Amino acid sequence: MAHVWINLPQDDDGYPPFTEEQLHTTPVGPNLHRVEATPAFAYGIAVGDVLRTQSVEDDSEWVTEVAEQGNHWCSRIVPLNGTETQRIVDLMASMGGTAVGTTYGLVTVDFEAGVDSKHVLAELQAGREAGDWDYDLGVKPT
Repeated sequence: MAHVWINLPQDDDGYPPFTEEQLHTTPVGPNLHRVEATPAFAYGIAVGDVLRTQSVEDDSEWVTEVAEQGNHWCSRIVPLNGTETQRIVDLMASMGGTAVGTTYGLVTVDFEAGVDSKHVLAELQAGREAGDWDYDLGVKPT
């Protein structure tokens, strides 16, 4: 598996805690890489997307644009109030998501286009309202 890098804009509070993120990808052509894992912080990128990259002096590849959408959407979930990461992973998997707990204390979730997004979004909102987690959408369902 290859890696590419993307710059991350930070908000006024300094979030995300990094200015760049390494994405897991597979090369699919000259300066083109398919995303293989849900980004933890980057917005607008999901599994299956093909990214156009540019090489820099140290031979690293940096994302310049999404060349092709991969028909996936994604969410990042932050467990709150003692909610166990595994509970979130299991719940998202039961609804068709591929969920992974990260070293950053959040869960990344990938969903293919055919997943019932209304049901998933209702569950995400219910968990937020119950104080079990907070979440965002890296790529919204279509």
